[in-house]
Amino acid sequence: MTDSDATRYQTLIDGSESSSTTTVQEQTPEEVVTKLRDSDLWHAVVNLDVPGLQVFEDPHESSVVQTVLVNPGPFEGPRTLETTGRFSGDFVEVVVPVKPNNTTAWVKNEDITHHESDVFIVIDLSDRKAILFQGENILVEAPVAIGTKETPTPVLNAIVDVIWHRPDSGTDLPSIYGDRLFGLNKHSVVLDHFNGRRPALAIHSTDEPEFIGTEISNGCIRMYPEDMDFFAKHVVLGTRVSIIP
Repeated sequence: MTDSDATRYQTLIDGSESSSTTTVQEQTPEEVVTKLRDSDLWHAVVNLDVPGLQVFEDPHESSVVQTVLVNPGPFEGPRTLETTGRFSGDFVEVVVPVKPNNTTAWVKNEDITHHESDVFIVIDLSDRKAILFQGENILVEAPVAIGTKETPTPVLNAIVDVIWHRPDSGTDLPSIYGDRLFGLNKHSVVLDHFNGRRPALAIHSTDEPEFIGTEISNGCIRMYPEDMDFFAKHVVLGTRVSIIP
C-alpha cells in the first residue's frame, strides 16, 4: 500500500479525534463497508512468542520505545492491532490503543502476523442499530443503546481487540456488561478514565434490556443478549467497526 493509500485510510471515515457532534460526510452503511473493503487493510496479531511487543516512536532500531504492550492482552486473547497500511523497512505502522484516538507508532514486522477479515460491523447512531456484514452482504441488523449526550458514542473507525465471554473468561466484569463483550481499540472522547481503566469503547450485552434503543451508556454500545450471541458466531479479533452519525 502506498503512502497516498494510507492517507486515504486516515480520512476514510474519521481520520482524527472525533465526537458524535463532528460534522462528517454522511454515508450509508453499505458505502462505508465498500470503502473499507476497497482500502485493502489488514490487522496485526502479535506472535505468541512475543510476550511484550515493543512499540517504537520511529521506524528504526535506535528509536525511542514508546511503550511495551503485553501479549496476550488486553484480556486472554492475542494482542491485536489496527494498522494504517504504512511500511518502512522492517517496520509496520499501527494504531496504538491509547488516548487520543488514532495515535500511531511502529512495530517490528517480525513480531506480528498479518490477518484479514471480511466481517464488518457498522453502528448507525441515528437509527440506533448495529449492522453485521460479511463482505457486502448484511447478515443481521439489531437495535442498540448508545451513549448519552454528556458521554456520547463517538463517530470513528476501530477494530475489535477483545472478545470476552463470561463463562469462558478469567476476567470478571460487572453484570451490566451481560455475558459477552467486543472491546474496541478506541476510546471515549470525553472521559479520561472509567472505573480506574482507560475509557475503551465496547459493544456488549446487558442485564438491562429494557434500555435498548435509548441513550444511556458512557459511550459503549449495548445490545440484546441474543443479538450478541448471533454476532459472536461471526466476529473475530480484528473485525473492523465503523460508528457513523
